[in-house]
Amino acid sequence: MTKKICPICHGNGYVTDADPESQQTAHRDCDTCDSQGEIYTAVSDPDTLLQDMSKSFPQFWRNFTNQLPN
Repeated sequence: MTKKICPICHGNGYVTDADPESQQTAHRDCDTCDSQGEIYTAVSDPDTLLQDMSKSFPQFWRNFTNQLPN
């Protein structure tokens, strides 16, 4: 699984609805991402999975080694 920015709210976590007659707008929570701004998607392409892992692994390893006892 990999995280992607929500295509509905564009990462904001909310959606703006406009009423053309009254020219007013209203904000509501994004139902697609449950107001989180990100959605999880399944990775079917192994190359994409490896690219995503290679980006996040160095930070994970630094955090992991910093927590080890001396």
